[in-house]
Amino acid sequence: MHGSRAVYFHITKAHRIEGMSPEESRAYMEDLIARMIRPEVTYHHAWRKGDVLVIDDRATMHRAHGDYDRSQSRVLWRIIVEGDRPVLT
Repeated sequence: MHGSRAVYFHITKAHRIEGMSPEESRAYMEDLIARMIRPEVTYHHAWRKGDVLVIDDRATMHRAHGDYDRSQSRVLWRIIVEGDRPVLT
């Protein structure tokens, strides 16, 4: 194990961080997100019919960008695999 600490939060659902004001909490979380979401570490998939994308959700941030035909359905299958914890390399 790497031994570093981790922070898990959802920017639209977290109200504040214990020990910080709501304003300080928001600024801190926005700074963390700005550090994580950079073009050099971001993957954007251009979907085509029949595509399947597999990600390790234990160490990945993801979201739908709304760049799809909303009149069509999207299917998400979540599979939980028991095993080792993710390791920072």
